[in-house]
Amino acid sequence: MHPLKELHFFDTADGVRPIAALHRYCRHLAEARASANGSAWRRWRRLGRPPSGAREQTVARTIEAFLKCESAQQVADLDYRELFRPLASDTAVVGEITPEYMLLSHEGLRRMHDTIGADARLIMMRRDPVQRFISSYYLSKHYLQEQTASPLNETELLDAVRQEPHWVLRQWDFSDYEFALDDYRKVFPHVLDIELEHLVAAPSEVADTLSGFLDLDVDAAAVARLVQRKANEGVAFPVSDEVRHEILYKLELVKALRREAAAARAAGDS
Repeated sequence: MHPLKELHFFDTADGVRPIAALHRYCRHLAEARASANGSAWRRWRRLGRPPSGAREQTVARTIEAFLKCESAQQVADLDYRELFRPLASDTAVVGEITPEYMLLSHEGLRRMHDTIGADARLIMMRRDPVQRFISSYYLSKHYLQEQTASPLNETELLDAVRQEPHWVLRQWDFSDYEFALDDYRKVFPHVLDIELEHLVAAPSEVADTLSGFLDLDVDAAAVARLVQRKANEGVAFPVSDEVRHEILYKLELVKALRREAAAARAAGDS
């Protein structure tokens, strides 16, 4: 896997993610690396000397390549495979994770297909839409706005649901798994969808499914340990029935609007 938690290559190339957001992301990563790993990363930022170790060099090379890009087209023109080197120089299989890829346009999906090939294996991790919605809200409040983590405030959450329609609309984009799966399966022959709740409840079973899908030996014990660690960190936010029903109502409303818009576009193209 690419050492960056999220690579943001195809979404930026497709215009889903603005180039300015990619630059902010890269600068944040570089600052975090310099703070955590000390002099090696400070020398890289100041003098251009790469840090030691294939993993850190791959991160540095990726950040450097992205920061040199001034447009989505320049990102698209990068050699995708080069972003995995030197870490994956001798590896037959590489992978990465970026949630925004489920928002790619048809043109973006074709670009991905042309880059990674028809034999690529794509995995979509689904989760309960209410929990995903709340997780995104919590992340935006405590991570992106750099506020100190605190218990979930249902009143503030409901205010966001009721008073920020554009934000709610955007959140449905990340919850409309069926819409995204349909688009991906029109372009790629190998697409697997996994429910997060199933992974948490039966990690060994999901590991077996992954082994067959990827044609790789997936370590079931390692998957179970990772899932347990994530579960301990908290993957669910308990909320009242009122909050759950309000979020579901809004999401279903947006879903209906999106379906109507898609149908209108299809009718216009025919």
